[in-house]
Amino acid sequence: MSKIFRVAVILLISTFAAGLNAAAPKVSVIVPVYKTERFLRECLDSILGQSLRDIEVICVNDASPDNCGAILREYAAKDKRVKIIEHGRNLGSAIARNSGTDAAKGEYIAFADSDDRLHPDMLKILYDEIIKGDFDVAICNYFDETPQQRPVIAPITDYKVREHDVSEWITDFSSPFKGDKRPASYLVVWGKLYKRTVTEGDGSREPLRFSPEHGTADDWIFNICARRFIKKYVSVDAKLYFYREYGESLTRSPFSKSKTDGFCKIIEIVRSRPDSAPNERHKNIICESTLFCMFENFIFIRHKMSFDVFCHMVRRVYGLYAVGLVSWDCIKGALAKVWRVVCSVLWK
Repeated sequence: MSKIFRVAVILLISTFAAGLNAAAPKVSVIVPVYKTERFLRECLDSILGQSLRDIEVICVNDASPDNCGAILREYAAKDKRVKIIEHGRNLGSAIARNSGTDAAKGEYIAFADSDDRLHPDMLKILYDEIIKGDFDVAICNYFDETPQQRPVIAPITDYKVREHDVSEWITDFSSPFKGDKRPASYLVVWGKLYKRTVTEGDGSREPLRFSPEHGTADDWIFNICARRFIKKYVSVDAKLYFYREYGESLTRSPFSKSKTDGFCKIIEIVRSRPDSAPNERHKNIICESTLFCMFENFIFIRHKMSFDVFCHMVRRVYGLYAVGLVSWDCIKGALAKVWRVVCSVLWK
């Protein structure tokens, strides 16, 4: 009798464990939502229409004052993969992403902005590649979508894959894709798949989360801090994420004092953390590239930097220089990069 009882208990435990594993999706997609009702349906359709079906979509309504809440409830009623987290007041993208990450059950974590879109095969391609080599992160290329230039949605039949070790992670803010110098490929959290151990660890450390103190640079700093928990990653050169240049999220808003402060915070963290880069040379490169991203916003009208914000930027950069966080060579290097960009625009 005792033997039968033991067998029954083992079977019960096995069944329960199998049920738990079945309940865990392959990928959790976290979508902070705020004032994007114009594009939200298109975003959700692109995620729910992924060829990788075993996903959950965690939408964090950050007290959006428009019709976003009603749209989310409509989609959750139609598709059980949609989960909604409601914030009672607007707390910002960092807290919204943290709420979604805390609730995620997937083996891997992906982030998407609620006014962007995903290629139908994005998650499947990244998932297939990340598990092939047991990588910590998978990165795809992205398409800058404008009203005049929209991506053609076609099957992805051929793409190049490259393996990287952590020494290449954000060493110069350039893209991992050959000939592509856009910094966003590394710095932003969209267009990536993170193994859960990157965000949650193995129980020996605090989970990796976004800090609201870092303002609009919270995702940049998240990726810089993630370096400690990445051994190797893989890049896929296919443009699988469609970044909407004319969207309505915070990343598209006019350049502000808070954005300036966010860039400066990046430099402060890079200088203060011994593990933010492999060596001092790489730290200098990151700081120079951060300054370039700031200065570039003064040149291009689309960011609408006011004179007041420009003066604030000058004061903050001088403050970094005065305390030795950036050198004059670093500032000159950033200005030289801006000049090259201006010349390429004027002479093309």
